[in-house]
Amino acid sequence: MTRRLAISLFAMLYIIKMLAQDVMVTVVPIQQVLPPQALMYIDNPGKYFNISITNTTSEIQNVYLAMNIDCNYPERISVLATPADIQPKMPITIAPLRTLHITMADLKHQFGHLSSKNIKVSSRLMSGYSGGSFGLLPEGMYQMTVAAYKWHNPKYASPVMVSNPVSSTATFSVSYLAKAPQLIAPVINSATQSHHAEVDPLNAMFSWTESIILSNPVNVRYTYSLKVVEVLPGQPIDHAMDNNPAVYHIRNLMSPVCVIPSDYVLKRMSPTKLYAAQVTAESRTMGTLDYVLVENRGKSDIRPFRIVPTHLRSVEPSDTLQDKELLAFTDGIYEEDDDDTLSIDDHIQKIMDCTETVLMMEARTKECDSISRLCLRDIRNNIAQIRNMSHAAAKKAGITDSTKNGQANIKRYLRDAEEASDIAAIQYKAAYLTLQRLERLPSKDREPHNGTSFDILHAECVEAVSKAKTAARNAQVHYSSIQKTEYLADKLMKKIY
Repeated sequence: MTRRLAISLFAMLYIIKMLAQDVMVTVVPIQQVLPPQALMYIDNPGKYFNISITNTTSEIQNVYLAMNIDCNYPERISVLATPADIQPKMPITIAPLRTLHITMADLKHQFGHLSSKNIKVSSRLMSGYSGGSFGLLPEGMYQMTVAAYKWHNPKYASPVMVSNPVSSTATFSVSYLAKAPQLIAPVINSATQSHHAEVDPLNAMFSWTESIILSNPVNVRYTYSLKVVEVLPGQPIDHAMDNNPAVYHIRNLMSPVCVIPSDYVLKRMSPTKLYAAQVTAESRTMGTLDYVLVENRGKSDIRPFRIVPTHLRSVEPSDTLQDKELLAFTDGIYEEDDDDTLSIDDHIQKIMDCTETVLMMEARTKECDSISRLCLRDIRNNIAQIRNMSHAAAKKAGITDSTKNGQANIKRYLRDAEEASDIAAIQYKAAYLTLQRLERLPSKDREPHNGTSFDILHAECVEAVSKAKTAARNAQVHYSSIQKTEYLADKLMKKIY
């Protein structure tokens, strides 16, 4: 019994001795989320922590510091520790019953004498070199403990702790891993079984998800760059992205969307070639306290695509009105030319609908004209290359196939423009005849429509029919232009083949 009592008394005295601090160390992190470069905490601790020491005795205290960093979550492990048995050349001196806020310079001196061999580092910290996380703390919750030891010259055989480590700790979190952006548009249409997306030259829009640190999404902002390269025949898209020159490259985008100007697409890019696009995210945070590491070096997936006008895109049949159906509809208009039973509302609606269709067909033929000119340009460039090499070499390089595809595309655009110009002519005639019927309406059927007089409605319809006439003529001009382009392309091809 006496022995047990003695052991208990000894344990209590030991605990009292441990809790009886000669100095009290207070540690407060600069901010709750700290960067993951743990070795920088030792190199310059004052940049990340405010540390003060209070002398609780009536004597001057000369001390030096040692620190430990432990991970509390997701697993409890010791990450980093400085030795307690190696004291610096000079101590930190605290007057009796005073509190001293340690300056950044003094804190650097406390640990600057240590070499890398003196510091105990977890193997976790030294892994992840290939992924860019070498020397970085894993994301999680951490605890920093700073203990004070009595400084003496010569130093004591064993370090003498004069602070209570339980009360000289600070908790903080480490959060810095961000998701790489992912391309949203253009979309590869799985229904068409193609392996590339299709981009409209008049609306070459690319969009992507924003990079975000899931565990700390508030304070980090990013800029983005969009890079487009040409993919050569048979070339893997990742190899093309890493090695081929950029066809288009824009940096410092503040939002996750970019529209390549249509003039640029029409002049610099070809519908006969395959391209690839990739987005790269970079953190806009400044300074070492806001460290961000975006996965995959900030690079998104790579999206292959071709330049294809909207009306030529591969879509599911249910998503579009086929041209034959549209022609059947316009044929029906001719059958209604003698129908004088239509109301004033019906007349006006038909004129406006026909005019809108004519304008759409004009835009269609104009687009075909522009793309055909690009195809002709590529054919000229390819033929210039073919002349400087053998046909076998040109075929192996994919130039022969590209040239033939360009010729085939021009013929396809010609057929499309011919059909569009015919529809424009039919719709213009329908609008014109409907206007004539409107003008033949008797006075009793010319009641004001929603408070708008017949004269005003008639003037609007005359203007709409005039627009339709001009647009139908323009459609025919574009069709004729493509005929000339086809003739020139065929002439060039005959010189080579």
